[in-house]
Amino acid sequence: MTIYVVDTSSLIDLVWRRYGKSVFPSLHELVDRLIDEERLVSHDEVYKEVERIDDEVFAWCKARRGIFGGLEPEVMLNVRRVLENTPHVVDSTRTRKNAADPWLVAQALHLRGVVVTEERGNPGAAHAKLPDVCRTEGVACIGLFGLMQREGWSF
Repeated sequence: MTIYVVDTSSLIDLVWRRYGKSVFPSLHELVDRLIDEERLVSHDEVYKEVERIDDEVFAWCKARRGIFGGLEPEVMLNVRRVLENTPHVVDSTRTRKNAADPWLVAQALHLRGVVVTEERGNPGAAHAKLPDVCRTEGVACIGLFGLMQREGWSF
């Protein structure tokens, strides 16, 4: 069974931007089932990113606080490796911009999971995007639509 490690961008699309519950209630039921099965997780750094905005997305995350973790010793070791391999993953010119990215990849490495993000890669850019870091570390990276396809969901 695949474990999905979800990024802020995908949570925003799921809850607010593209797949809101009022339009896609069955999608939200299926996502909650993944959560109940402990197959959809995220990192505490993602929670911190959405907490600063305190909107509908944060309310959704707060109600599902248990999915946010990633503080296991193995994740700590993996994040060190990720930062050594891709030191430009965190944009130090912006406050906390992309702070969760190395942690998500480290968590996916630990869980042998798949990163879920709506970001698009940009190889060679000054600041690595999440899909670029996943590629460097050999971690699968998909969007929400890819998650739906992998799970065989249809609506």
